[in-house]
Amino acid sequence: MSQGELLKELSGLSLQQRSPRVAIQMGMVLMLTRVSGDLARAQALLDSVASSPDPEAAPLRALAQLLSSNCAETRRLAEHGDKLLAQQKESQKRIDQLNEMLEGLKTIERTLPPRPAAGLQSQGVIK
Repeated sequence: MSQGELLKELSGLSLQQRSPRVAIQMGMVLMLTRVSGDLARAQALLDSVASSPDPEAAPLRALAQLLSSNCAETRRLAEHGDKLLAQQKESQKRIDQLNEMLEGLKTIERTLPPRPAAGLQSQGVIK
């Protein structure tokens, strides 16, 4: 489903009377939207079904727990991915700084006069 179709489905579900079945359906749609905060909303809906004393929720509890666990894992992986991306950006910034420093040192080295070879020969370094 496209993002627009998912949002349309979500708004249709939000018009229905709240029930454990509708909460699970909304949670499943929210899991797919990839909008910031929707995974947390989905997990909250699924957790409410998993812990609901409502007899209508009883046959859906295992599914709700499974989907909630999936939300938690997806959120954890997304946070880990964000941390890795931040580390990568910081590493790239450091690499760029070091490359600039290296280029500066190369420029300085090119401007230095050549070393006299006679001084090294008398010290026994070059034979």
